[in-house]
Amino acid sequence: MGWRAMKGFLALGVGLLVLGGAAWGETGGVVLALSGGGTKGFAHVGVIQVLERAGIPVAGIVGTSMGSIIGGLRAAGYDGASLEEVVRGIDLPALLDDRNASSSANGEVHSLFRRTFDRRGRSTGPLGIMEGKHLLSTLHQLTAQVREGNFDDLPIPFVAVATDMETGETLLIRRGSLASALRASMAIPGFFEPWPVEGRMALDGGLVANLPVHIAKEVFPGYPVVAVDVSSALQPASRLRNAVEVFDQSTAIMTRQGYLDNLRAADLVIRPAVGDRPMLESGHVGEIVALGRQAAEQELSGLLRLAAAAPPVPPRPARADRTVAAVRVEGLSPVTGAFLEHSYSSWVGRPFDAVAVLDACETIKERDDVGVVEYRLEDAGVGQVAVVLQVHPAPDVEIRVGGYTSNLAPERWLAVEGVQRGVWAEGDILTSELRVGEDWGAGLHYFAPVSGFRRMEYYLEARSETVTPHGMDREAWDRYVAGVRRFFWRDGMEIGWGIVGERVEYGGETQSAWGPKVSLSWSTLDNPDDPTEGVRFQGNLWWSNLDALLWTADMLWVQPWGAQSRLLLSGGVQGGDASSPAHAAYLGGPKDLFHLASTPWRGERSAWVRLGIRRMLWESVLLGPIYGDLFVTRGALFDEDWDEVASPWEAGLALAVPGKLLGGRVLVIYDGDGNVTFGFELGSDFRRREIIP
Repeated sequence: MGWRAMKGFLALGVGLLVLGGAAWGETGGVVLALSGGGTKGFAHVGVIQVLERAGIPVAGIVGTSMGSIIGGLRAAGYDGASLEEVVRGIDLPALLDDRNASSSANGEVHSLFRRTFDRRGRSTGPLGIMEGKHLLSTLHQLTAQVREGNFDDLPIPFVAVATDMETGETLLIRRGSLASALRASMAIPGFFEPWPVEGRMALDGGLVANLPVHIAKEVFPGYPVVAVDVSSALQPASRLRNAVEVFDQSTAIMTRQGYLDNLRAADLVIRPAVGDRPMLESGHVGEIVALGRQAAEQELSGLLRLAAAAPPVPPRPARADRTVAAVRVEGLSPVTGAFLEHSYSSWVGRPFDAVAVLDACETIKERDDVGVVEYRLEDAGVGQVAVVLQVHPAPDVEIRVGGYTSNLAPERWLAVEGVQRGVWAEGDILTSELRVGEDWGAGLHYFAPVSGFRRMEYYLEARSETVTPHGMDREAWDRYVAGVRRFFWRDGMEIGWGIVGERVEYGGETQSAWGPKVSLSWSTLDNPDDPTEGVRFQGNLWWSNLDALLWTADMLWVQPWGAQSRLLLSGGVQGGDASSPAHAAYLGGPKDLFHLASTPWRGERSAWVRLGIRRMLWESVLLGPIYGDLFVTRGALFDEDWDEVASPWEAGLALAVPGKLLGGRVLVIYDGDGNVTFGFELGSDFRRREIIP
């Protein structure tokens, strides 16, 4: 779900909150106990819709896992129609996609393997397949209209159920960050990493109370409890098709006795016919919601009888904007925390602005020593709140393993990257990279502690490179680089400047050069790996020996086109030195012309542009989306006077799988020479990712 759509939901949510008091009828109310069940929990939306149409007030909600998410959003002010709009708009595979890109300034290594450690070398994870960063960010956006730090003060009082990972005790989350509470309640063991809440590490609430009827009766005494059960029915072994379904079945078996006890305690049970559906299903949302409506309508007479005999629901007080009394930052060093508190001190004395706070969270998250940023509101007097920006630091040490292979290019390699934080000072970072293959590479980057939104970088790199240009013999060289730069970033833009020196060994000769380098990048892409909309620009310029300018620039523009398609326009230009193979402008590779990857064109200047149409073909929660791509690419090679000397082009079809691990694609390409090429690639390609520029 895009941020633009989220802003629309926030506006809708604010309107619902203003009208919150009108939803409370004169009849008695019921309490909802909403069970977990993965995407089967979308059926809760249909039940809520039937209650609204029947005019039955809800006195309180207790939710577990997905029941917590749907219940928490309803408690925050979303009505049944807007809830259905939300769940229909959620891109579940993207929501669960937490691919780990490298922190190195040198590029991205999508990891096939990842381990994290503390400073003593003890393994700390990963503790789940997914970190849930995108899930938390989406929940923050959806709950941004919330002005309360106590869930009893929401339009409908709410409790999220989670499990203490250390003791196995039940955690009832009733205050703090609503988004964090929902994330904690859905921390499915093995899939999502445990989540810190109230000083404890939380797991999915389904481990202790997947159908939280007893909790609902305890927290909201005197009201009848309506249990909405979307938990999985036990399936025969022949119907268990993957690890997710085996986990779902195992959890159902282990918690069955507690589930049955809660089931018997309910005053009325609504059981949508979703028990045999997959735990994580990316499609058929409308069908699942409809099954919830159907089940609730079948129990409507019983619901009306319960409400008629129940105590009335007292009217909720009118909700007004709350003024920010203070801003605090937790989780960073005192110096950095004080700087950020000062940066956002303009909020103090003004009405709480959720969009501004979310933007601040996204900005702070750009720091490479930060893992996740969330916020919570704390009461600070009548009509006032304190905004607390809670920063969860990135792991002390990370090790990632990735690689690349393709039949379109001769190179194959395995890449290993290490990241260590807090090496010599709090907030500094040391990254190292080793690439093993026909062409080897190694790099060491040290990032000094952040000062505001600025920091220094010092780096050493070495690599061997081999290329067989079009119509030329094979050439190879070794390159060694040392550099220092200072860079500034804010709101998706990064600007860097510094000094770079290099040594190139080629054909028995050695050439050395140095000079200032400037870099600029700017991005509004909603997802850097699999964007659905936005723009990205990157540019580099190096003034070699204060004599020759070497430069590159490229861009990507992505625009949605219908529900399942998008347009992609990309292009780039490069200015080099054709007399040096290490500094020449090349045309040929995955960024421009695929079919020229093994024999790229070489010259003084190059340019290319690609227009593509990407359409979703299939979507899997575990594997991610699979796309069909139709593209055409036009390239051009120029001499030093910008006279065109070659104009290759290609058109092709591809089956692309960005993937949660390495990612890749298979292609069929028709080029300007009339050749048809079948190809594939898997992993992160380092070619043409030049050290200089």
